[in-house]
Amino acid sequence: MARATREDKTEALFRVPPAAFTAARDRLVAELRSASRDADAKATARLRKPTVALWAANQAAHVNRTAVDDLLAAVRRLKQAHLGRGDLRGAIEAQRAALDRLTASAHEQLEAIGHAATPEIVARVCAATSPGDTVLVMSNGAFGGIHDALLLGLAARRIGRAHGTAATP
Repeated sequence: MARATREDKTEALFRVPPAAFTAARDRLVAELRSASRDADAKATARLRKPTVALWAANQAAHVNRTAVDDLLAAVRRLKQAHLGRGDLRGAIEAQRAALDRLTASAHEQLEAIGHAATPEIVARVCAATSPGDTVLVMSNGAFGGIHDALLLGLAARRIGRAHGTAATP
């Protein structure tokens, strides 16, 4: 059986929920050191825990690769439509639908680790913001991961605006 590469182990590490990341990384570092893979251990020790929002986006992409491919295809289609080579409305709708699927998948990933956000609050904040706005959320953490859900929603909105659409969180 082939030895797992550092890349394989790192990929698996980034699927671990953020709350467990540091302990999992430290176990991997110890495993690599015990196998005399010091360079791999040192590189792994430098890995930083992803934010919950980044983790959720990565998980959504990992579990829903078709939606990622659909989004990339929709963005290409949208670019062509902006150049006059296609149906702009259809391209916008395809891009929005693909982005919505990925955003929904990211929300599912958040919920799976106990960071369920209140969709109504996220939608209202995202709808009320404009580029350059500062959003300050103060909570004691009892709002189901709203900080990370807002980051995801605002990122989706920014991507949508960059492509001339109004993606929903």
